[in-house]
Amino acid sequence: MTSRSNTSQITPIVLSGFQVTCFIASSFLPLYFWVFPRIAVDAAGFDAQWSVLLLLPVGMVIGWLHAETNRLFPDVAGADLLMAAFGKAVGWVVAATTLLLYIWFVSLSLTLFAYTLRMYFPNTPRLAMLLGMVVVASFGAYKGVETLARTASVVYPLTAIFVVFTFVFIIFQSPHHWFVHRVYHLSSVGKGIYMLIPLFMGFNITGMLSPFYTTAPRRWWYPLIAVMIGGVVMWIIFAAVQLLFGVRAMQDLGFPIQVILQLMRLRGWIIERFGIFVVIFATTFTTVFLSNHIWGLATLLTRVCRQPEQKNYLFLFPVAAAIATVAVLYPNEEVAFLHLRTFLVPSGWLLLVVMPLLAVILGYIRRGFKPEFPELTKAPSNLRGRSW
Repeated sequence: MTSRSNTSQITPIVLSGFQVTCFIASSFLPLYFWVFPRIAVDAAGFDAQWSVLLLLPVGMVIGWLHAETNRLFPDVAGADLLMAAFGKAVGWVVAATTLLLYIWFVSLSLTLFAYTLRMYFPNTPRLAMLLGMVVVASFGAYKGVETLARTASVVYPLTAIFVVFTFVFIIFQSPHHWFVHRVYHLSSVGKGIYMLIPLFMGFNITGMLSPFYTTAPRRWWYPLIAVMIGGVVMWIIFAAVQLLFGVRAMQDLGFPIQVILQLMRLRGWIIERFGIFVVIFATTFTTVFLSNHIWGLATLLTRVCRQPEQKNYLFLFPVAAAIATVAVLYPNEEVAFLHLRTFLVPSGWLLLVVMPLLAVILGYIRRGFKPEFPELTKAPSNLRGRSW
């Protein structure tokens, strides 16, 4: 990016493959991270472990759909990509719907994480936690996509390493072997997968990054690598929770991962200090997640309002204020869980599977008539860095 005083020169932003992978990987998972074992057991019962295991190939399909959408519509992102796929009128409606659903999704993620932090900081008001994270995340979003990608490339690997190290240690220390060795009901496995799909909510931000890495080699693997890493981490966490508590106990624990970290402190394990680091890095990870989506939603809102993408910083405050307002309005975690199960699950399937699948189908049809995509060959404005 260039300095604010030099407004005439605009430098192209090109992200490395590692930065793109970490950016995508840090944009999903926080919504369900602390509670997904309970959600899986509630939905699938004793087949929950198979639902979590089969969620990885489902995520690979989601990753492929988004990567293929970027390949079919190169050099455009966000609302422009949706308008190129669905047409201007329908694409604008789809972009506006995506904007509203994602504001709600990010707010719900922030709400659940604030309730998790309350267990560690019971005397800190939830409002202070919410506003503090939104302010910090907004500042990161203001710095732009290059800064966010560099931050994610540091925070995500450290968070993943500490989480994997901690929960692998728990697996080897567990005195139980409560793995299920057969599938009881295929319908339960399917129901579990259906309920767990919000784990990948946030993956649509892949469509915002297309112009920043379309020239990179092996670029279509980046979303798939992000899904594979996230899927392996999820399975390790679930295996540790199931071995320690068993299936029945997980149904009675609102935040089973947080309970594990508390038990580690009571047992006095050597890994106890790393458990504290998991909380610290999870907070940092959630802030990066929030920054990524404030930036992405502000950019999406900019194009929905038909403004140049360089002006997305003007929409950062409205997006951040909307996220904070919705998060504050949740009276308790029970209402948050009710909305998650009732509304966010079908919204997740719509945003992650149905819309990308339609975009890919329409892209294939369009490519049959216009193989060169002549109207999309010109590099868009968001390929160039913002002048500060």
